[in-house]
Amino acid sequence: MASSLALIALIKNPITIIIKSNNNNNNKKGIIMVYKNLACRNTIKETLEYIFRESDAHNHKMQDVRFLMGTSISDSPLLLNKENQIEDVDVSELAEEFEFQKNLYQGRSKNGNLYDHAVLSLAPSETLSEEQWKKAAEKLQEKLDLKLKDSLWCGAIHLETDSMHVHIVSCRVTTSGKLVSMHNNYVKAQEVCRELEGEFGLTVVVSSDKKIGNEDMTREEYFKSLNKNGDIKDVDVRKVIRQQIAHVFKHCKPKTISEFAEALDERGIDIKARQGAIGEVKGVLYRVKSLKDKWYAGSSVSSTHASFGSLIRSDRKNLSYEPSRDNPSLGLAPIFKMKVKITKKQLTKIKQYRLNAIVRKMDKEVWVDFSFCKSKKDQNMLKLNAAIMNLLSMLFGSKADLFQQAQQLNNEISIDVASAEYLALSETVYETDITVVYNCDDIQACAMNIDRDTRTWRGSDEISRIERLLEH
Repeated sequence: MASSLALIALIKNPITIIIKSNNNNNNKKGIIMVYKNLACRNTIKETLEYIFRESDAHNHKMQDVRFLMGTSISDSPLLLNKENQIEDVDVSELAEEFEFQKNLYQGRSKNGNLYDHAVLSLAPSETLSEEQWKKAAEKLQEKLDLKLKDSLWCGAIHLETDSMHVHIVSCRVTTSGKLVSMHNNYVKAQEVCRELEGEFGLTVVVSSDKKIGNEDMTREEYFKSLNKNGDIKDVDVRKVIRQQIAHVFKHCKPKTISEFAEALDERGIDIKARQGAIGEVKGVLYRVKSLKDKWYAGSSVSSTHASFGSLIRSDRKNLSYEPSRDNPSLGLAPIFKMKVKITKKQLTKIKQYRLNAIVRKMDKEVWVDFSFCKSKKDQNMLKLNAAIMNLLSMLFGSKADLFQQAQQLNNEISIDVASAEYLALSETVYETDITVVYNCDDIQACAMNIDRDTRTWRGSDEISRIERLLEH
Protein backbone atom coordinates (compact mmCIF):
# COMPACT_ATOMS: atom_id res chain seq x y z
CA MET A 1 0.00 0.00 0.00
CA ALA A 2 2.97 2.38 0.28
CA SER A 3 2.33 4.18 -2.96
CA SER A 4 2.01 7.72 -4.33
CA LEU A 5 -1.00 9.37 -2.77
CA ALA A 6 -3.56 11.82 -4.12
CA LEU A 7 -6.50 12.90 -2.02
CA ILE A 8 -9.45 14.91 -3.26
CA ALA A 9 -12.29 16.12 -1.06
CA LEU A 10 -15.13 17.51 -3.14
CA ILE A 11 -18.53 18.88 -2.23
CA LYS A 12 -21.38 19.96 -4.46
CA ASN A 13 -20.56 23.57 -3.82
CA PRO A 14 -17.09 22.35 -4.42
CA ILE A 15 -14.01 22.35 -2.30
CA THR A 16 -11.38 19.87 -3.28
CA ILE A 17 -8.45 18.88 -1.14
CA ILE A 18 -5.58 17.13 -2.87
CA ILE A 19 -2.79 15.37 -1.04
CA LYS A 20 0.03 13.79 -3.01
CA SER A 21 3.25 12.02 -2.19
CA ASN A 22 6.39 11.08 -4.05
CA ASN A 23 7.18 7.47 -3.27
CA ASN A 24 9.75 6.34 -5.79
CA ASN A 25 8.65 2.69 -5.69
CA ASN A 26 6.01 3.28 -8.38
CA ASN A 27 3.98 5.98 -10.07
CA LYS A 28 0.49 5.04 -8.87
CA LYS A 29 -1.83 7.55 -7.28
CA GLY A 30 -3.46 6.61 -3.97
CA ILE A 31 -6.65 7.43 -2.13
CA ILE A 32 -9.00 9.90 -3.76
CA MET A 33 -11.71 11.11 -1.45
CA VAL A 34 -14.73 12.82 -2.96
CA TYR A 35 -17.18 14.39 -0.54
CA LYS A 36 -20.54 15.50 -1.91
CA ASN A 37 -23.10 17.53 -0.04
CA LEU A 38 -26.38 16.82 -1.82
CA ALA A 39 -28.11 20.07 -0.83
CA CYS A 40 -31.90 20.37 -1.16
CA ARG A 41 -32.40 16.59 -1.47
CA ASN A 42 -35.61 15.72 0.39
CA THR A 43 -35.76 12.00 -0.35
CA ILE A 44 -33.26 9.19 0.14
CA LYS A 45 -34.63 6.42 -2.05
CA GLU A 46 -33.14 7.81 -5.27
CA THR A 47 -29.69 7.98 -3.69
CA LEU A 48 -29.93 4.44 -2.32
CA GLU A 49 -30.99 3.14 -5.72
CA TYR A 50 -28.07 4.98 -7.27
CA ILE A 51 -25.39 3.49 -5.03
CA PHE A 52 -26.69 -0.11 -4.93
CA ARG A 53 -28.34 -0.79 -8.28
CA GLU A 54 -26.57 -1.30 -11.59
CA SER A 55 -27.66 1.37 -14.08
CA ASP A 56 -26.57 3.49 -17.02
CA ALA A 57 -26.27 6.46 -14.63
CA HIS A 58 -23.71 4.63 -12.50
CA ASN A 59 -21.07 2.62 -14.31
CA HIS A 60 -20.60 -0.37 -11.99
CA LYS A 61 -21.50 -4.05 -11.96
CA MET A 62 -24.03 -5.06 -9.34
CA GLN A 63 -22.02 -8.21 -8.56
CA ASP A 64 -19.17 -5.96 -7.38
CA VAL A 65 -21.28 -4.19 -4.72
CA ARG A 66 -21.07 -4.98 -0.99
CA PHE A 67 -23.39 -3.63 1.71
CA LEU A 68 -21.78 -1.59 4.51
CA MET A 69 -24.29 -1.60 7.36
CA GLY A 70 -22.90 1.39 9.25
CA THR A 71 -25.41 2.26 12.01
CA SER A 72 -28.49 1.04 10.15
CA ILE A 73 -30.48 -1.95 11.41
CA SER A 74 -32.11 -2.87 8.11
CA ASP A 75 -31.15 -5.98 6.22
CA SER A 76 -28.96 -5.71 3.16
CA PRO A 77 -30.80 -4.34 0.12
CA LEU A 78 -28.79 -6.74 -2.06
CA LEU A 79 -30.92 -9.80 -2.80
CA LEU A 80 -29.00 -13.02 -3.46
CA ASN A 81 -29.96 -16.10 -5.45
CA LYS A 82 -29.12 -19.70 -4.57
CA GLU A 83 -25.61 -19.27 -5.94
CA ASN A 84 -25.10 -16.26 -3.61
CA GLN A 85 -25.01 -13.93 -6.56
CA ILE A 86 -26.78 -10.57 -6.45
CA GLU A 87 -29.85 -10.76 -8.63
CA ASP A 88 -31.86 -7.74 -7.48
CA VAL A 89 -31.92 -4.72 -5.18
CA ASP A 90 -34.65 -3.66 -2.77
CA VAL A 91 -33.94 -0.41 -0.86
CA SER A 92 -37.46 0.05 0.53
CA GLU A 93 -36.62 -1.06 4.08
CA LEU A 94 -33.51 1.12 4.21
CA ALA A 95 -35.37 4.09 2.74
CA GLU A 96 -38.12 3.71 5.35
CA GLU A 97 -35.51 3.68 8.14
CA PHE A 98 -33.88 6.85 6.79
CA GLU A 99 -37.22 8.62 6.36
CA PHE A 100 -38.15 7.76 9.96
CA GLN A 101 -34.86 9.25 11.18
CA LYS A 102 -35.40 12.38 9.07
CA ASN A 103 -38.86 12.87 10.60
CA LEU A 104 -37.27 13.24 14.03
CA TYR A 105 -36.06 16.67 12.94
CA GLN A 106 -37.45 19.38 15.22
CA GLY A 107 -36.54 22.33 13.04
CA ARG A 108 -39.01 24.59 11.28
CA SER A 109 -38.64 23.04 7.83
CA LYS A 110 -38.13 19.50 6.61
CA ASN A 111 -37.25 20.57 3.08
CA GLY A 112 -33.62 21.39 3.75
CA ASN A 113 -30.37 19.56 3.29
CA LEU A 114 -31.07 16.60 5.57
CA TYR A 115 -29.03 13.92 3.82
CA ASP A 116 -25.36 13.62 3.01
CA HIS A 117 -23.60 11.55 0.36
CA ALA A 118 -19.86 10.94 0.56
CA VAL A 119 -17.56 8.93 -1.67
CA LEU A 120 -14.10 7.57 -0.82
CA SER A 121 -12.29 6.32 -3.93
CA LEU A 122 -8.99 4.75 -4.84
CA ALA A 123 -7.04 5.46 -7.99
CA PRO A 124 -6.87 2.71 -10.64
CA SER A 125 -5.18 -0.54 -9.52
CA GLU A 126 -5.19 0.45 -5.84
CA THR A 127 -7.09 -1.74 -3.34
CA LEU A 128 -8.37 -1.78 0.23
CA SER A 129 -10.02 -4.64 2.06
CA GLU A 130 -13.68 -4.43 3.08
CA GLU A 131 -12.54 -4.09 6.69
CA GLN A 132 -10.31 -1.13 5.77
CA TRP A 133 -13.19 0.53 3.93
CA LYS A 134 -15.34 0.08 7.03
CA LYS A 135 -12.68 1.74 9.22
CA ALA A 136 -12.30 4.59 6.73
CA ALA A 137 -16.04 5.22 6.63
CA GLU A 138 -16.40 5.12 10.42
CA LYS A 139 -13.53 7.58 10.94
CA LEU A 140 -14.97 9.97 8.36
CA GLN A 141 -18.44 9.87 9.94
CA GLU A 142 -17.07 10.39 13.43
CA LYS A 143 -15.03 13.40 12.28
CA LEU A 144 -18.08 14.91 10.56
CA ASP A 145 -19.99 14.65 13.88
CA LEU A 146 -22.20 11.86 12.53
CA LYS A 147 -21.63 9.89 15.73
CA LEU A 148 -22.06 6.13 15.63
CA LYS A 149 -24.55 6.09 18.52
CA ASP A 150 -26.53 9.16 17.51
CA SER A 151 -26.82 9.06 13.73
CA LEU A 152 -27.96 6.89 10.86
CA TRP A 153 -25.77 5.95 7.93
CA CYS A 154 -24.89 3.05 5.68
CA GLY A 155 -22.70 2.47 2.65
CA ALA A 156 -22.06 0.58 -0.55
CA ILE A 157 -18.57 -0.69 -1.33
CA HIS A 158 -17.85 -0.94 -5.06
CA LEU A 159 -15.10 -3.44 -5.75
CA GLU A 160 -14.27 -2.53 -9.35
CA THR A 161 -10.51 -3.05 -9.62
CA ASP A 162 -10.05 0.01 -11.83
CA SER A 163 -11.89 2.39 -9.50
CA MET A 164 -12.56 0.88 -6.09
CA HIS A 165 -14.64 3.18 -3.88
CA VAL A 166 -17.28 3.33 -1.15
CA HIS A 167 -20.46 5.43 -1.05
CA ILE A 168 -21.62 6.61 2.38
CA VAL A 169 -25.18 7.84 2.79
CA SER A 170 -26.09 9.64 6.03
CA CYS A 171 -29.06 11.32 7.64
CA ARG A 172 -27.96 14.55 9.29
CA VAL A 173 -30.78 14.38 11.85
CA THR A 174 -29.69 12.95 15.20
CA THR A 175 -31.79 10.72 17.42
CA SER A 176 -32.50 13.80 19.58
CA GLY A 177 -33.98 15.65 16.58
CA LYS A 178 -31.11 18.08 16.04
CA LEU A 179 -29.36 18.78 12.75
CA VAL A 180 -25.63 18.04 12.37
CA SER A 181 -23.77 21.09 11.03
CA MET A 182 -21.93 20.81 7.72
CA HIS A 183 -19.68 23.78 8.52
CA ASN A 184 -16.01 23.32 7.60
CA ASN A 185 -16.55 19.74 6.46
CA TYR A 186 -13.85 19.96 3.81
CA VAL A 187 -11.24 20.74 6.49
CA LYS A 188 -12.48 17.88 8.65
CA ALA A 189 -12.41 15.53 5.66
CA GLN A 190 -8.80 16.47 4.94
CA GLU A 191 -7.81 15.67 8.52
CA VAL A 192 -9.52 12.27 8.37
CA CYS A 193 -7.83 11.34 5.12
CA ARG A 194 -4.41 12.20 6.51
CA GLU A 195 -5.14 9.93 9.48
CA LEU A 196 -6.18 7.15 7.10
CA GLU A 197 -3.00 7.62 5.09
CA GLY A 198 -0.95 7.10 8.23
CA GLU A 199 -2.97 4.06 9.22
CA PHE A 200 -2.67 2.51 5.77
CA GLY A 201 1.07 3.28 5.50
CA LEU A 202 0.85 6.04 2.92
CA THR A 203 3.11 9.11 3.00
CA VAL A 204 1.80 12.64 2.38
CA VAL A 205 4.08 15.33 0.97
CA VAL A 206 1.85 18.15 -0.27
CA SER A 207 -1.67 19.17 0.65
CA SER A 208 -3.75 21.57 -1.41
CA ASP A 209 -7.36 22.72 -1.44
CA LYS A 210 -8.75 22.86 -4.92
CA LYS A 211 -11.31 21.50 -7.32
CA ILE A 212 -10.41 20.15 -10.72
CA GLY A 213 -13.01 20.31 -13.47
CA ASN A 214 -16.66 19.58 -12.93
CA GLU A 215 -18.16 17.69 -10.02
CA ASP A 216 -18.58 14.56 -12.15
CA MET A 217 -15.03 14.64 -13.50
CA THR A 218 -13.69 11.17 -14.28
CA ARG A 219 -10.51 9.84 -12.75
CA GLU A 220 -8.87 9.78 -16.16
CA GLU A 221 -9.65 13.47 -16.62
CA TYR A 222 -8.23 14.22 -13.18
CA PHE A 223 -4.90 12.58 -13.91
CA LYS A 224 -4.73 14.35 -17.28
CA SER A 225 -4.91 17.66 -15.36
CA LEU A 226 -1.52 16.96 -13.76
CA ASN A 227 1.69 18.12 -15.42
CA LYS A 228 4.77 15.91 -15.75
CA ASN A 229 5.83 16.73 -12.18
CA GLY A 230 2.49 15.61 -10.76
CA ASP A 231 1.40 19.16 -9.96
CA ILE A 232 -1.88 20.74 -10.96
CA LYS A 233 -1.52 22.96 -14.04
CA ASP A 234 -1.81 26.72 -13.53
CA VAL A 235 -4.89 26.93 -15.71
CA ASP A 236 -6.65 24.43 -13.45
CA VAL A 237 -5.56 26.19 -10.25
CA ARG A 238 -6.97 29.48 -11.57
CA LYS A 239 -10.14 27.60 -12.42
CA VAL A 240 -10.33 26.31 -8.85
CA ILE A 241 -9.96 29.85 -7.46
CA ARG A 242 -12.55 31.17 -9.91
CA GLN A 243 -15.02 28.45 -8.87
CA GLN A 244 -14.57 29.22 -5.18
CA ILE A 245 -15.11 32.93 -5.80
CA ALA A 246 -18.30 32.10 -7.70
CA HIS A 247 -19.46 29.91 -4.81
CA VAL A 248 -18.77 32.64 -2.26
CA PHE A 249 -20.81 35.24 -4.14
CA LYS A 250 -23.65 32.82 -4.81
CA HIS A 251 -24.00 31.28 -1.36
CA CYS A 252 -22.24 33.56 1.17
CA LYS A 253 -23.30 36.89 -0.38
CA PRO A 254 -20.50 39.04 1.13
CA LYS A 255 -21.05 42.78 1.45
CA THR A 256 -17.53 43.87 2.36
CA ILE A 257 -13.98 42.95 1.36
CA SER A 258 -13.44 41.47 4.82
CA GLU A 259 -16.51 39.22 4.50
CA PHE A 260 -15.31 38.15 1.05
CA ALA A 261 -11.82 37.28 2.38
CA GLU A 262 -13.29 35.39 5.34
CA ALA A 263 -15.59 33.35 3.10
CA LEU A 264 -12.71 32.51 0.74
CA ASP A 265 -10.64 31.39 3.72
CA GLU A 266 -13.43 28.97 4.65
CA ARG A 267 -13.21 27.61 1.09
CA GLY A 268 -9.45 27.07 1.26
CA ILE A 269 -8.37 30.18 -0.67
CA ASP A 270 -6.04 32.97 0.53
CA ILE A 271 -6.23 36.56 -0.71
CA LYS A 272 -3.74 39.41 -0.24
CA ALA A 273 -3.34 42.93 -1.62
CA ARG A 274 -0.71 44.53 -3.84
CA GLN A 275 0.03 47.96 -2.39
CA GLY A 276 0.92 51.05 -4.38
CA ALA A 277 3.44 53.79 -3.66
CA ILE A 278 0.96 55.85 -1.64
CA GLY A 279 -0.39 52.94 0.36
CA GLU A 280 -3.39 52.32 -1.86
CA VAL A 281 -4.53 48.85 -2.92
CA LYS A 282 -3.47 48.36 -6.53
CA GLY A 283 -4.69 44.80 -6.90
CA VAL A 284 -5.21 41.47 -5.20
CA LEU A 285 -3.57 38.07 -5.41
CA TYR A 286 -5.07 34.65 -4.70
CA ARG A 287 -3.65 31.26 -3.86
CA VAL A 288 -4.87 27.81 -2.92
CA LYS A 289 -3.85 27.46 0.73
CA SER A 290 -1.53 24.51 0.39
CA LEU A 291 0.32 25.82 -2.65
CA LYS A 292 2.34 28.13 -0.43
CA ASP A 293 4.45 29.88 -3.05
CA LYS A 294 1.97 30.08 -5.91
CA TRP A 295 -0.03 33.34 -6.02
CA TYR A 296 -2.22 34.38 -8.96
CA ALA A 297 -3.18 37.95 -9.82
CA GLY A 298 -6.89 38.67 -9.61
CA SER A 299 -6.92 39.88 -13.21
CA SER A 300 -5.46 36.54 -14.37
CA VAL A 301 -8.12 34.62 -12.44
CA SER A 302 -10.96 36.75 -13.82
CA SER A 303 -10.75 40.40 -14.82
CA THR A 304 -14.51 40.78 -14.38
CA HIS A 305 -15.00 38.82 -11.14
CA ALA A 306 -11.71 38.59 -9.23
CA SER A 307 -9.68 41.76 -9.83
CA PHE A 308 -9.78 44.37 -7.07
CA GLY A 309 -11.47 46.86 -9.35
CA SER A 310 -14.25 44.43 -10.22
CA LEU A 311 -14.73 43.53 -6.54
CA ILE A 312 -15.44 47.12 -5.46
CA ARG A 313 -17.14 48.47 -8.61
CA SER A 314 -20.84 49.13 -8.07
CA ASP A 315 -21.73 47.62 -11.45
CA ARG A 316 -19.77 44.43 -10.73
CA LYS A 317 -19.46 42.80 -7.29
CA ASN A 318 -20.14 46.01 -5.35
CA LEU A 319 -18.16 45.07 -2.22
CA SER A 320 -17.66 47.83 0.32
CA TYR A 321 -13.99 48.64 0.92
CA GLU A 322 -12.92 50.59 3.99
CA PRO A 323 -9.13 50.47 4.63
CA SER A 324 -9.44 50.76 8.40
CA ARG A 325 -11.80 47.79 8.45
CA ASP A 326 -10.64 45.66 5.52
CA ASN A 327 -6.88 46.07 5.16
CA PRO A 328 -5.97 43.45 7.79
CA SER A 329 -8.04 40.88 5.86
CA LEU A 330 -5.90 41.67 2.80
CA GLY A 331 -2.63 41.12 4.64
CA LEU A 332 -1.94 44.84 5.08
CA ALA A 333 -1.10 46.71 8.27
CA PRO A 334 -4.15 47.83 10.29
CA ILE A 335 -5.40 51.31 9.45
CA PHE A 336 -6.32 54.07 11.87
CA LYS A 337 -7.84 57.39 10.88
CA MET A 338 -7.46 61.00 11.98
CA LYS A 339 -9.73 63.84 10.91
CA VAL A 340 -8.94 67.50 10.27
CA LYS A 341 -11.62 70.17 10.04
CA ILE A 342 -11.33 72.18 6.81
CA THR A 343 -12.95 75.26 5.35
CA LYS A 344 -15.40 75.44 2.45
CA LYS A 345 -12.67 77.11 0.41
CA GLN A 346 -10.35 74.17 1.00
CA LEU A 347 -13.11 71.74 0.05
CA THR A 348 -13.66 73.67 -3.18
CA LYS A 349 -9.97 73.32 -4.05
CA ILE A 350 -10.02 69.59 -3.31
CA LYS A 351 -12.96 69.13 -5.67
CA GLN A 352 -11.53 71.51 -8.27
CA TYR A 353 -8.24 69.64 -8.55
CA ARG A 354 -9.86 66.21 -8.04
CA LEU A 355 -7.39 65.37 -5.31
CA ASN A 356 -7.18 62.03 -3.52
CA ALA A 357 -9.18 62.59 -0.36
CA ILE A 358 -12.23 61.56 1.63
CA VAL A 359 -14.25 64.48 2.93
CA ARG A 360 -17.12 64.06 5.38
CA LYS A 361 -19.71 66.39 6.82
CA MET A 362 -21.10 66.15 10.33
CA ASP A 363 -23.03 68.72 12.35
CA LYS A 364 -22.47 71.31 9.58
CA GLU A 365 -18.71 70.89 9.92
CA VAL A 366 -16.53 69.55 7.10
CA TRP A 367 -13.66 67.20 7.82
CA VAL A 368 -11.00 65.49 5.70
CA ASP A 369 -9.82 62.00 6.61
CA PHE A 370 -6.19 60.96 6.93
CA SER A 371 -5.50 57.22 6.99
CA PHE A 372 -2.37 55.86 8.65
CA CYS A 373 -0.81 52.44 9.07
CA LYS A 374 2.14 51.17 11.03
CA SER A 375 3.70 47.88 10.06
CA LYS A 376 5.89 47.71 13.16
CA LYS A 377 3.86 46.49 16.12
CA ASP A 378 6.08 47.62 18.97
CA GLN A 379 4.79 51.22 19.03
CA ASN A 380 2.48 52.35 21.79
CA MET A 381 -0.66 53.46 19.94
CA LEU A 382 -1.43 56.30 22.36
CA LYS A 383 2.00 57.78 21.80
CA LEU A 384 1.66 57.24 18.07
CA ASN A 385 -1.71 59.01 17.98
CA ALA A 386 -0.21 61.92 19.87
CA ALA A 387 2.69 62.14 17.38
CA ILE A 388 0.31 62.10 14.41
CA MET A 389 -1.90 64.79 15.93
CA ASN A 390 1.19 66.91 16.56
CA LEU A 391 2.26 66.42 12.95
CA LEU A 392 -1.15 67.41 11.57
CA SER A 393 -1.22 70.40 13.90
CA MET A 394 2.05 71.66 12.47
CA LEU A 395 0.76 71.23 8.95
CA PHE A 396 -2.69 72.69 9.41
CA GLY A 397 -1.97 75.62 11.65
CA SER A 398 -2.97 74.98 15.23
CA LYS A 399 0.66 75.25 16.38
CA ALA A 400 0.67 79.07 16.21
CA ASP A 401 3.99 79.40 17.96
CA LEU A 402 5.72 77.54 15.12
CA PHE A 403 4.29 79.35 12.11
CA GLN A 404 3.05 82.89 11.80
CA GLN A 405 0.58 81.85 9.15
CA ALA A 406 -1.09 79.53 11.61
CA GLN A 407 -2.38 82.44 13.65
CA GLN A 408 -5.14 83.27 11.19
CA LEU A 409 -6.22 79.62 10.98
CA ASN A 410 -5.87 78.77 14.64
CA ASN A 411 -9.54 79.24 15.44
CA GLU A 412 -10.73 77.32 12.41
CA ILE A 413 -8.61 74.17 12.49
CA SER A 414 -9.25 71.24 14.81
CA ILE A 415 -7.88 67.71 14.76
CA ASP A 416 -9.22 64.53 16.31
CA VAL A 417 -9.37 60.75 16.00
CA ALA A 418 -11.91 59.58 13.43
CA SER A 419 -14.02 57.44 15.74
CA ALA A 420 -16.30 54.62 14.62
CA GLU A 421 -19.31 56.76 15.53
CA TYR A 422 -18.05 59.62 13.36
CA LEU A 423 -17.40 57.30 10.43
CA ALA A 424 -20.87 55.79 10.76
CA LEU A 425 -22.86 58.98 11.22
CA SER A 426 -21.02 61.44 8.99
CA GLU A 427 -22.09 62.12 5.41
CA THR A 428 -19.48 61.58 2.70
CA VAL A 429 -19.44 64.69 0.50
CA TYR A 430 -16.36 63.90 -1.60
CA GLU A 431 -14.42 60.72 -2.22
CA THR A 432 -11.98 59.39 -4.83
CA ASP A 433 -11.42 55.81 -5.92
CA ILE A 434 -7.93 55.71 -4.38
CA THR A 435 -7.52 55.95 -0.63
CA VAL A 436 -4.07 57.19 0.39
CA VAL A 437 -2.65 55.40 3.42
CA TYR A 438 0.39 56.99 5.09
CA ASN A 439 2.90 54.68 6.71
CA CYS A 440 4.02 56.27 9.95
CA ASP A 441 6.90 53.93 10.74
CA ASP A 442 9.02 56.94 9.74
CA ILE A 443 7.25 60.05 11.07
CA GLN A 444 9.49 62.46 9.19
CA ALA A 445 8.87 60.76 5.81
CA CYS A 446 5.18 60.55 6.65
CA ALA A 447 5.11 64.30 7.34
CA MET A 448 6.83 65.09 4.04
CA ASN A 449 4.31 62.95 2.14
CA ILE A 450 1.28 64.58 3.75
CA ASP A 451 2.78 68.03 3.20
CA ARG A 452 3.32 67.21 -0.48
CA ASP A 453 -0.20 65.87 -0.98
CA THR A 454 -2.05 68.69 0.81
CA ARG A 455 -0.01 71.73 -0.19
CA THR A 456 -2.28 72.43 -3.18
CA TRP A 457 -5.43 72.93 -1.14
CA ARG A 458 -4.63 73.73 2.48
CA GLY A 459 -3.61 77.36 1.73
CA SER A 460 0.06 76.92 2.54
CA ASP A 461 2.85 78.93 0.98
CA GLU A 462 5.16 77.38 -1.58
CA ILE A 463 7.82 76.42 0.96
CA SER A 464 6.95 73.27 2.84
CA ARG A 465 6.23 73.86 6.50
CA ILE A 466 7.96 70.63 7.32
CA GLU A 467 11.02 71.71 5.35
CA ARG A 468 11.07 75.05 7.21
CA LEU A 469 10.75 73.24 10.51
CA LEU A 470 13.61 70.92 9.63
CA GLU A 471 15.78 73.90 8.67
CA HIS A 472 15.39 75.26 12.19
